[in-house]
Amino acid sequence: QKRLPMVQIDHRLGNQADSVMTDQAEMVHQAMTHLFARGHRRIGFVSKYPLEDYLSTQRIQAYRNFVEGHGLESLDYSSKFSVMNLNGMVERFRQFPAERPTAILAPDLFALLLQKRFLAAGYSLPDDLSLVGIDNISACDFVHPALTSVDGEYGEVTAAAMLLMEDRIQNPSRISRKIE
Repeated sequence: QKRLPMVQIDHRLGNQADSVMTDQAEMVHQAMTHLFARGHRRIGFVSKYPLEDYLSTQRIQAYRNFVEGHGLESLDYSSKFSVMNLNGMVERFRQFPAERPTAILAPDLFALLLQKRFLAAGYSLPDDLSLVGIDNISACDFVHPALTSVDGEYGEVTAAAMLLMEDRIQNPSRISRKIE
């Protein structure tokens, strides 16, 4: 039985395939530093929940490390608001404005959905709330206002994955490798 060569990016399914991992902690740290430097002290965080994958667990841990290290209150909304219930977040902040963070950090797709919902509810972004994304997907440039997002250096990651793939094709029986 011949196996197809495979390289995973930001996933690690055992030792069955090579993988290249982005530095999720560094991406979150860059975003949090950006917000902190601009005076934000109530920074919320939204991510995929439950935290069952590499990206989500690395991101939430980096967020927790930053808020703890800077003496900030943890405003992790990941378990409270799902993608399907982001309207609940907007409504909660409307009812209880003192609970609202001044900024929210989220993966780009969540941040773009939040942006749409907050704008539809009459919020002014970034005046009422700043949003920062993680991943810097191309859609961030096509919304108004454009979404500030941290780049995961996916060009370098893809290049590393291609080198692993070439090596895997030439050496199909070698042990799998993980590049971080």
